[in-house]
Amino acid sequence: MLKLSFLEIILRTIPESLLFVLVPYIISTKKIEVRNYFKSVLILSISVAIIRMFPISYGIHTLLNLVILVILFNLINHIEIDIAIKSVIFTTILLLISEGANLLVLKIFFSVSQINNMFKEPLYRMIIGFPSIIFFGVALLILYWGSKRKQKYGYYRKNYR
Repeated sequence: MLKLSFLEIILRTIPESLLFVLVPYIISTKKIEVRNYFKSVLILSISVAIIRMFPISYGIHTLLNLVILVILFNLINHIEIDIAIKSVIFTTILLLISEGANLLVLKIFFSVSQINNMFKEPLYRMIIGFPSIIFFGVALLILYWGSKRKQKYGYYRKNYR
């Protein structure tokens, strides 16, 4: 069981959900429907909290949340299923890279045993995990700018002649 505290839901799960639900909009270049966007964020946040309370093996909760994301993207946000699946895969990979980069930075400043002790305390876990959300958000900003450039010019790089 990977129970989340109320503070973790507010300071970690909701910000991550806000970013997760943006990905298919960026990839599909679809205009954000604010009501559906926040409805998806709320449903995702609640489902993450509930699923993490189930007595299931670590990693299974992640797979269940990914399935819920695809369903939310398709049914609520009206994103085509292929783009929804690509978005979930992209989101997962980007989150893993962000969290890996965060751990590499932490390893520069702390020993492995210190990091392990920090992950045992919910408040420390949120504090040391927050940079991964920032990395994730910056990566999404770059993706957004790239998709806007592609929309405007039809390609990412300028064609110099």
